[in-house]
Amino acid sequence: MEQPERSAKIVHNAVSQIGGRYSKAEKGLANAVLRKVAKRLPELLAMEVSSPEDLAWRYSHPQWLVSRWLEQMGLEATRAFLRWNQSEAGVFARWQGEPDVLPELTPLEERPGFFSLESGAWEKISSYIEAGRLYVQNPAASIAPRLLVESVRVGRFLDLCAAPGGKSLLMEKLAGAGVDEIVSVDLAGPRYQKMVGNFERYEAKRIKPLAADVFELSAESRGLFDGVLLDAPCSNSGVLQHKIDARWRQTPESLRSIVSLQGKLLAAASKLVKPGGSLVYSTCSIDDEENAGVVDAFLQSEAGTCFMLERSERSLPWRDRMDGAGVFLLRKRLA
Repeated sequence: MEQPERSAKIVHNAVSQIGGRYSKAEKGLANAVLRKVAKRLPELLAMEVSSPEDLAWRYSHPQWLVSRWLEQMGLEATRAFLRWNQSEAGVFARWQGEPDVLPELTPLEERPGFFSLESGAWEKISSYIEAGRLYVQNPAASIAPRLLVESVRVGRFLDLCAAPGGKSLLMEKLAGAGVDEIVSVDLAGPRYQKMVGNFERYEAKRIKPLAADVFELSAESRGLFDGVLLDAPCSNSGVLQHKIDARWRQTPESLRSIVSLQGKLLAAASKLVKPGGSLVYSTCSIDDEENAGVVDAFLQSEAGTCFMLERSERSLPWRDRMDGAGVFLLRKRLA
């Protein structure tokens, strides 16, 4: 739909809503103001802005976050990121079970195995989801499972903060016969129950769900694992395109608390890795402090002295056309 036509429809719908609640005069005023704004919209959008205040207003983001991103990424990347967050989110899927050819699914050349879902096609593909064949997942979520499976070919896997289970399912799909089991851990509650339901629907034979607190797990009770994935709770800054309210729920204070929790979770996860095994730390954030900052602090701590960073990958939404993510592959030294 062209911008003028789209703007006219938006104005019409808005004025209709106002007319149902307010007086005729108020409806007329709203109509005049909105049509004037719509007429000038192309001109306003063409104006380049650069200050934190103007960028925050233009793209509807908290100013403190915009200032933070400007400091970390610079103007052009921040502007591109803000534009991305205000654009329509795509829906992606991959085959977990037997694949099929559906006209509603378009293969992603740059992300083999993933497909974009045609708008309005949900009803047509829902039966494949219910049958445990098609799984809705953003391609960025595949980075962490792929790195772990590529680094560990045999033994046992542990997936921490695993609900709703998409990364565990992908690990099982990618892992060879040498991987005996995948223990998927999350706190008891609705998300955990959804994860259990997903494992049942997709007939995940090697995955064992476990309702537990990461901080209460121990090598004595569960043993050590060849590969551990920690998909840590984060600010969700990499998924603001489809979690629109997340930008308004965070504060500088809450972000500091998140970073502190991430560091503690990483230290706890490290105690469950076998010597020579792999530990993958991942977030769906693009924030430096939640990603490299947490990993660097861990490697400099007592808990991290026996680990080394082998590889890292970063997904930037405006560049990679998918959710943002930070993923770090750590290897535990043999001695």
